[in-house]
Amino acid sequence: MTRASQWTWLLLAGCAAAAPTGDEPWQGVVELDERRIAFEVPGRLLEVLVHEADRVEAGALLARLDPTLEEIGRDARRAEVVAADARLRLLQAGPRAEEVRAAAAELRAARDTLEVLRRDLARSSALADRGAVAVASTDRLRGEVRAAEERVHALTQRLHALRSGTRSQEIEIAEAQLEAARQGVRLAEARLERHRVTAPMAGTVLDVHLDPGELVAPGAPVVTLADLDAPYVDVFVPQNRIGEVALGAEVVAEVDSPEDRFEGRVEWIGRELEFTPRFLFSETERPNLVLRVRVRLSDPEHRLHAGVPARVRLQ
Repeated sequence: MTRASQWTWLLLAGCAAAAPTGDEPWQGVVELDERRIAFEVPGRLLEVLVHEADRVEAGALLARLDPTLEEIGRDARRAEVVAADARLRLLQAGPRAEEVRAAAAELRAARDTLEVLRRDLARSSALADRGAVAVASTDRLRGEVRAAEERVHALTQRLHALRSGTRSQEIEIAEAQLEAARQGVRLAEARLERHRVTAPMAGTVLDVHLDPGELVAPGAPVVTLADLDAPYVDVFVPQNRIGEVALGAEVVAEVDSPEDRFEGRVEWIGRELEFTPRFLFSETERPNLVLRVRVRLSDPEHRLHAGVPARVRLQ
């Protein structure tokens, strides 16, 4: 149980023993708005840029993780973007004229070879019919002719594809690959950004929990900040005085030390009575019912400390 919680129970117990009446002050404990600052990603703590009691502004850099591995991954993603962009531009440009001319010349040479083989096959077949050459020689030429025909067909298709240009589906695939590579870079940069933690509000450093070189788990507190300018007190108002309280009402608070009075306003009013069981109450039990009310104080000189008992009155 925290120190503030212990005080809260003591105060409630006091209410149960003897309900305050009249103009008696409402009691509570001074507390601070604290923020425990942590990283969203794991890593090794590189440096902590603040110390206890430092005053920081909103957005100030508090600590950094070692970014080496993430920077290598980001650079690899950037290289993938360069490669994907070059691949897309190559497809969009289509085949070069030199490639088309070379394919056409290769096709012409293959057709000429096919014609020669066909003439050789015709002569060999005629000679084989007269028994002048072996049948095996004719079969070999017939196989060469079929192979030459397949080569001519393949080169014809290749030349047609080059003259037709890149298909739209190929360009769409290359565009999608480029966008995926760019998203990979954005992801890597976002992870790198999470290797830094900044102050979500202006405040004072209450505690630094880790030292450089330590391994940090996601969500593990590194720095605790608090707003010392505006502490608050949760007071417990008896149910017979609830009507005196309104949001924004001005109040003054006193503590044992320092003896100055601290001005503030009612910031929040609870919706449910506390401390008493949920059954019918007698006339003597009803005064023990209390309502939690939060009062925000002004303390620009930071004289109040968390856990100090406070007494609050309406102005």
